[in-house]
Amino acid sequence: MSHLEAPLGDFLRARRSNLSPIEVDLPATGDRRVPGLRREEVAQRAGISSHYYLRLEQGRDRQPSPRTIDALASALRLDRHGISYMSRLVAREAAPPRESAPAADPVAPEKLLAPYATQAAFLSDRNFDILACNDVARALSAGQWEVGANLVASVFSERMRGTLDEWEDCARRVVAALRFRSDPYDRRLKSLVEGLTVRDADFGRIWARHEAHPSYFQAYRQKVPGFGAVDLLIHTFHVPRSPGWTLTAVVPDPSAQASAATFAHLSALGPTPAQTADVA
Repeated sequence: MSHLEAPLGDFLRARRSNLSPIEVDLPATGDRRVPGLRREEVAQRAGISSHYYLRLEQGRDRQPSPRTIDALASALRLDRHGISYMSRLVAREAAPPRESAPAADPVAPEKLLAPYATQAAFLSDRNFDILACNDVARALSAGQWEVGANLVASVFSERMRGTLDEWEDCARRVVAALRFRSDPYDRRLKSLVEGLTVRDADFGRIWARHEAHPSYFQAYRQKVPGFGAVDLLIHTFHVPRSPGWTLTAVVPDPSAQASAATFAHLSALGPTPAQTADVA
């Protein structure tokens, strides 16, 4: 069974493995051959039988009750985003597998990006496949944020590794957002995850953590060839009438004058020929 065929069980297993006994006031001593909590410890904390919890992790039972979901969330110390994600997994298990729903009467991508002409902006779907982008985004990413490219794949490219300060943190954020936003049964997601896992050990390691949370705002620093390091802010917005679409705007940190000047230069460059992008 692959890691995308039993998403609820995989999520429970990963969160259990990432929770240390000390965090839940249990002794860390004894015969602990694997990191994290034992299945029996999670079951006891949740007030359910060990046998039933085992069935959940193995994917043989995929429909826990709302009360059980709340109990497991408490036992695993999930935050509100983790609870939301687990609840969606349970609800998704009850529905037949389907492909990602097409946008319902969507707004033209060009119109969505028009107000962001002096900022780096792009439109992406729930798998972070880029649907539209502007010239500043192309310049900032050296062509990697091009239509048809994938944002997650770009973050794991050699160029981004070399230009992003705090690369590990950025990578974990984008992977957690991918898991939170995507449909676990989407064939495109499965292809993306399997391809990146084969190509990049870091992606496989981070994906296996099963972190799931949205990313609506983020500050980061990036080196831009010819301009040096710039301080940036990312804002992400849901697009009405287009399920799964988000608009991402990257703007200079207003407290950093040099970053604002860099963006002024980038926006004045005009159309930039697309360079080779990492498309998964």
